[in-house]
Amino acid sequence: MRLLFIYLFLLPSVGWTQEKPLAKAVSNAKASGKVDSFSNLFTANGSTKAVTNALDATQFIHQLTLNPTVLESISSQKHQLLEISLPTAEGSLELELVPATIFAPGFKMVTAVPDPNFTLDITKFQYYNGIIKNNPNSIAMVGISENSIVGTISDQTGNRVLAKRNEKSATEYAFYNENAVTTQKPTFACGTINSGPARTPLKENPTKDTLTHTTNSTTCVKYVGVYVELDYALYQLYSGNTNELTTKTLFLFDQVITLFRNDGIYVQLSQLYIWNSPDPYSGATIPSSTTNTSELLDKFRIHWNGNNDNFLGQVAFVLTSRTFSDAGGRAYLGGLTIRPYAYGMCAYISPNTVQPYPTYTYQVGALTHELGHSLGSQHTHWCGWEVSPGVLGAIDNCAPTEALEGQSPCPPGPPPVGGGTIMSYCDIIPGNSKDFTKGFGPLPRNKILSVIASANLPTTTSDGIVESIVTGNWSSASTWACGLTPTVMRNITVSGGHTVDLNTSGDTKEVNINGDLNLSISSSSLNVNN
Repeated sequence: MRLLFIYLFLLPSVGWTQEKPLAKAVSNAKASGKVDSFSNLFTANGSTKAVTNALDATQFIHQLTLNPTVLESISSQKHQLLEISLPTAEGSLELELVPATIFAPGFKMVTAVPDPNFTLDITKFQYYNGIIKNNPNSIAMVGISENSIVGTISDQTGNRVLAKRNEKSATEYAFYNENAVTTQKPTFACGTINSGPARTPLKENPTKDTLTHTTNSTTCVKYVGVYVELDYALYQLYSGNTNELTTKTLFLFDQVITLFRNDGIYVQLSQLYIWNSPDPYSGATIPSSTTNTSELLDKFRIHWNGNNDNFLGQVAFVLTSRTFSDAGGRAYLGGLTIRPYAYGMCAYISPNTVQPYPTYTYQVGALTHELGHSLGSQHTHWCGWEVSPGVLGAIDNCAPTEALEGQSPCPPGPPPVGGGTIMSYCDIIPGNSKDFTKGFGPLPRNKILSVIASANLPTTTSDGIVESIVTGNWSSASTWACGLTPTVMRNITVSGGHTVDLNTSGDTKEVNINGDLNLSISSSSLNVNN
């Protein structure tokens, strides 16, 4: 079975002239006519007012009761297009979801020392993302296991969360705007370290890979594999429960990966490494001898430099629950293209930001932001953006401007309308916010795409799946190469967890995938004849 986790984000088309990737994936799935609808996954169980001193006292917390039988039915099979409803006092919110892939081919989970209690089977989970019905400018990210579901929704009203009530029964859930349960904004600042020569002004006209394809997948695209370490402090915070820690981390990355995906940027997890013994970066004690994010990142980089930078993936990050006074995260700018500096870190990672109602968006925003630096983007308050033809400056006014090397700071940019973008600091300004619905924004997005276009990266299908495939009767395990048509003229069945390589010219009749299939893409088209 597949992984199903729910995270929901609504993103308008900022800087896009065509349908955004998630809306397009839903449209393609609709065209197949294969829709599985579950309107009774939850039952409304009343609403309560926002918590005392909430940032938005006008919001309500909607209490929901989960139907375990329906959840089991959803998680027991793969859905080409999944529709679920979230009932509230204002009416039901209907989601349209397609399967999502967050794992790179060959994904691994490893602990520093063997843990006999680490029994998590990721095939027992499913990941989906998509949109709110009739809203093509939205994002829905969903994660479901056999007995739980979690999600986050973002739109112009803020971020909404679907989560199990902490310290309640397994069927008691809540659906709420995070500002209804949050009393103060978390502070965030990050430190960016240049990983190469001095940065010059950005004048981006990124080239696009011209790729053809003959599958129902939208296209073959380059992706960035992310190697992730969870430090010993984070392991201790979860009381040594590696299963729970891993589950929550995968939930987090599902959201991060979806934010990238809806801007046409593809990121996948290549390996998850858990320090269940003292790590070499922070030590075994809290507080740690490591006192700031710069020191932790430096130790992380030096550790891997000493191992020939031989981690699995293209960039490597360490996550910690520790707090530091200097920043909440740090990464080497453009580290994706300079292997000895392909490193970053995020602090303040914790199971729940607010009790008894968990919120996730601070951690999602911080990690997406730092990965954005690794992929080449500066802050939006940097002075080197070409904000109009021939004119360099800052995109917004959410932080003191960052000058180009050897120059004085430029004037601040304009105030963002409706909130800032991912690479901004707008969420730390009273009365302002960071709006996930805007994604990275046109200039940072184009910069990241240009870096990826010039980098030597593995490739995958943009939707992570090959569609319109029917049952066959021939079984084999190998590697699937996108863009190369096979010579095998017979029906093929691929069991879950394997990869398939069809790397010669010709056609195949039918391919049936049982469970998850990791795609290893090496060319531009794949032809499957039903």
